[in-house]
Parts: sequence; structure tokens; C-alpha cells
Amino acid sequence: MAEFVEIPADFLNPITFNLLLDEWLEKEAKVLLKLLQQPTKTWKHAVAFTIESSKSSDARVLQIKTDDKAYFFLDRGTSVRYATMSPGYTSKTSPGSLQSGKGSGGVVRIDKSHPKPGIQARRFVETASAQRELVYSNDFQKVINIWIKRTARK
Repeated sequence: MAEFVEIPADFLNPITFNLLLDEWLEKEAKVLLKLLQQPTKTWKHAVAFTIESSKSSDARVLQIKTDDKAYFFLDRGTSVRYATMSPGYTSKTSPGSLQSGKGSGGVVRIDKSHPKPGIQARRFVETASAQRELVYSNDFQKVINIWIKRTARK
């Protein structure tokens, strides 16, 4: 059976919706942050991230940032590598995955006069975003449903 909802005149009040949207974005940023931290779990150093927000009348932006060079180089890859790795070296991370293993070996030396093929991009940001994109539309629909329930009278 169909359910009819009377929609009040103030239903399109942007303040109410913007508050819900902000709440949803903040929650989503925390979920995305956890995904972006996963590849660093086995790293020898801690990677610091920050969540920065800005808003205007027509946009809400939450950015997750890090200034960690290793994270940046692994995420985006490099065209050249100057490090010579030890025999049997295996990386802790792999392209398209947010998982991190123990890896083996390490840097033997860095020599800019003997460049080697670059680091293959791991695409941490792209992978995390793709994982969440499947959930975004469902979650955003839930935000709209909550807004309707809070503002509509049955």
C-alpha cells in the first residue's frame, strides 16, 4: 500500500539539509580516513593525516591530507627510482590494494647516477574512493530520507 506524506512549506529549508549533509560528510571522511590508513599499518613510521573542511553556500569540501613523502610516492608512483633494493626485496603494498603485508628486504643504496624503473602507483586514494563510491549513493539517499522524516508530517 502506498504511503503518502504531507510536505510542509518549509521542507526545502536548506539549513536543515546542510546540517545533515555536514554530519554525513564528517562521518564519511572518518570512514575514508580509516581506509587510507590501512596500507600504512606495517610501515616503520607513522603516517599523519588531517581532515580539513571548507564550505560555502554552494559547496561542502572535506579533504583528507598527508604530507608523508613515502605515502605520496607510493600512491602516485614515480617515473624513476634511484634506490637499489636488496636481493629478494618484496614490497609491503601492491597496486590497487589497501592491504599491507610484512614485505622483505629494503634499500641497499641510493645512487642518482644509476636510475631504475620507477615505483608502480599503488593508487591508495583511488582505491579507497572506489570502494566508498558504491556506498555513497545509498548513504546519501539515507540522508535525504532522514531529512524527509524530520521535516514531513504524516
